[in-house]
Amino acid sequence: MDGSARSSGQTKTLRRLVRVGVSVLIVVALLTKANPAEFVRALADADIGWLAIAVVLLPLATFVRVVSFMVLVNRQDRILTLRQAAYLTLIGAGVGLFLPVAVGDLVKARLASQAHGASEDMMTATILDKLTSLASVAAMGVVGAVMTRDLGLATVAVVIMVVSSLPFAFPRIVPWRLALRVVMPRQNIDEERLSAAIRTSAPLLTGVLAISTFGWTVSYVLIYALCRALHVHVSAEYVFATAPFMTLAGLLPISLGGIGVGQATLSALLARAGVPLGLAVRVSLLQLGLFILPPLAGLLLFAIRPLQPSSPKQDVDVTLAAASTDAPAA
Repeated sequence: MDGSARSSGQTKTLRRLVRVGVSVLIVVALLTKANPAEFVRALADADIGWLAIAVVLLPLATFVRVVSFMVLVNRQDRILTLRQAAYLTLIGAGVGLFLPVAVGDLVKARLASQAHGASEDMMTATILDKLTSLASVAAMGVVGAVMTRDLGLATVAVVIMVVSSLPFAFPRIVPWRLALRVVMPRQNIDEERLSAAIRTSAPLLTGVLAISTFGWTVSYVLIYALCRALHVHVSAEYVFATAPFMTLAGLLPISLGGIGVGQATLSALLARAGVPLGLAVRVSLLQLGLFILPPLAGLLLFAIRPLQPSSPKQDVDVTLAAASTDAPAA
């Protein structure tokens, strides 16, 4: 068993190193294409008005994510305040920098349930929040792709939208109990509360999808503002058609929190629209610089004020190291 555990630990470490390596290599390649000296000059010549709009939109996009998570957690009882939901959302974003998306979400749910209890609600809310987010992104991709008459992108977006929506129509296809065992392995499952938690009413689902869609709209307007700030002439319709694919590419568990992969995808899609590659890469790197701020803030918050278990009876470890086990994806 010791040998098996040691081998498993080495495999996980190797996976993490590979993800770090992929992100570093892609970012270095992008920096090379951007030409650092030209990038600095582009920032100096940036349109301050559009850049200010992008900076202002960043906290708004983060706030919408907080509200979406809070609404889903509190759908049965009032468990989280807005402040607590904001704290957990930022920490979850920070954790997501170092783990595959599915694992990072489970870690977020575990930390949340350790601090506030209600593990059934925390785990299901975290997964449902991710699914509604994916469905919203894909739906926006469909609309944008149709507007730009790109049937290939529209087809991919439709498939993603359908797949991410299936758990709402057929909630039992998600292994909820397995996910909960991963989140809180020593806790007894309240079957009645879990059954209630996985049922999402039509009005609630509609509201959360609307909130999520608004949040992603803000995020993609932000990207458009960055394009305009660096004097990249591309239509807003094209940004809305392609930016969701940057988001989806960043979810692939092959890099550090999607860093590099998402930016390479955005650069390629902008270049596909006729934007010079060097300029497209500068936009993607500037986007990375802004979007990494909330996760970094979450890590800083966790370092300054780590979460505490809600009850001393809970024999749990609240450190990120213990929570970062490569768990099965839900």
